[in-house]
Amino acid sequence: MATINVVTSHFSPEITAASHRMDALVDALAVHHTVNVFALTEIGKPAASKTISES
Repeated sequence: MATINVVTSHFSPEITAASHRMDALVDALAVHHTVNVFALTEIGKPAASKTISES
C-alpha cells in the first residue's frame, strides 16, 4: 500500500469550496492508500486534527 502526502493551504476547518474538494480528494485516496495531509494554518491558530482510518 502506497503512502501519499498531500500538502495544501485549503483544509478543514475552513468552510470553503477548496477545502471541501480537498476533503473529497483525501477521502477518495484513503480508500486504497495511506494519506498524510500537511495543511497550513493562520498564525496563532492551532492545526485541526483529522484521522481517516483504513477500511
